[in-house]
Amino acid sequence: MNAHLLALALLAPAATAQTGPALPYDAGALVAEKSAQQLLADAEAAVLAGRYAEAKPLVERLASFPEYALQFNFLQGYIALETGDAVTAEQRFRAAAALAPEYTRARIELGRALLAQGKRAEADEQYKLAGQDPNLSPELAALVRQGRAKSAERAIWYLNVDASVIADSNINNATDLDAVPVNFGDVTLPVELDPAFQSQAGLGFGKSAAGGVKLRASEAVALSVDGEASIVDYQDAVADDISLLLAAGAELTFEGGVAAVQATLFQREYGGLIANEGFGLRARYQRLIDADERVTLYLDARIFESGYGEAYEGEQASAYLVYEVVFEPDLSGNITLYGRREWLGFDPFSNFEFGSYGGFNAYLSEHLAAGVSLGLTRVLFDDPFLTLSPQPRRDWRAFGSVYIATRNPAFLGITPSLSYSFNRTFSNVGFYRADRHRLRLGLAKSF
Repeated sequence: MNAHLLALALLAPAATAQTGPALPYDAGALVAEKSAQQLLADAEAAVLAGRYAEAKPLVERLASFPEYALQFNFLQGYIALETGDAVTAEQRFRAAAALAPEYTRARIELGRALLAQGKRAEADEQYKLAGQDPNLSPELAALVRQGRAKSAERAIWYLNVDASVIADSNINNATDLDAVPVNFGDVTLPVELDPAFQSQAGLGFGKSAAGGVKLRASEAVALSVDGEASIVDYQDAVADDISLLLAAGAELTFEGGVAAVQATLFQREYGGLIANEGFGLRARYQRLIDADERVTLYLDARIFESGYGEAYEGEQASAYLVYEVVFEPDLSGNITLYGRREWLGFDPFSNFEFGSYGGFNAYLSEHLAAGVSLGLTRVLFDDPFLTLSPQPRRDWRAFGSVYIATRNPAFLGITPSLSYSFNRTFSNVGFYRADRHRLRLGLAKSF
């Protein structure tokens, strides 16, 4: 938004003439103490100048003056939208529109916040309501036309790329034991492990890209095509990991949610061999529970072959139920329940996994965001692998991560981040016990 239109965001009247106070608020409400009036003036000036870090604490202080509820919600929503937090912006602009339904500017900015989240139908509804204002200025009318044009675009595309440096304590996710018990008929003896089967530390370089396009057939129906690619290149090629996925299918948008079904093609190469490649179907159903809550169900089914042999080929089915909630503008949380079943060519490798993980994400300041997550899963294998144990394998897997990242691009549109993650496998079969720690420095850019 250029400087002229930015000024309109704060200076445009609510529903009538082009004259009036700095913001389109009820003049009768502006009878608070002079200190509060000065606070509002200072906040407006900082926002108009684009000094959002300076404006934010001033606007937050307005919350203690009930008569300034409209100003508080509009200004906080505008700062959130201009600094990349479309979810908070939507909440604040909805509150402003509820306080003053005739305030057209709040609806226009609400439409912009909805578009930023891909909520095209909801955005178009807000622009339509704004366009019904009989006193709409030419400048605001132009914004309404632009907004409706964007909400009606037939093709929407995205592309996210990422590069990283990874320090990994266990690049092959192997045991740190020197020997494991092996069954020789009636006798079990410890056997020293070849170093190739023991954990190895290493430094890796990662690259990934995710992109797609959405082609609208109508307001409610679209063809969605998505692609993902990633590679982690370690100094020792035995642990190089390359994956590719292509998905295409239909997406249905309805009031309060979205549903999609896509056919998939995929391939994963690990250590120079094709770990698995095949095809499948995936589906997604997302629904808003409340303005601050939503739930999403993901389903995925696959059939694949493997360069490791028939023992590693078969089918897989998984389901994920994700609940997300915004506690307050600077804090959100999520929890996931999931289950996955694999039917492989060798029954001792076939397994059922289930568990849960969740976390919190927070804005630490105007410039930094951080998050933490923890999870625990249980894996039950069908039959024993008699060479290693007379009992079927039973694992507990604990994992977690913590990250810190800039909220906005730091340079050249690039957003840096630093994260630490760990995985720990507790197994009744010693060969599969493993401990892994990773420190990752990432640089991401969105187009």
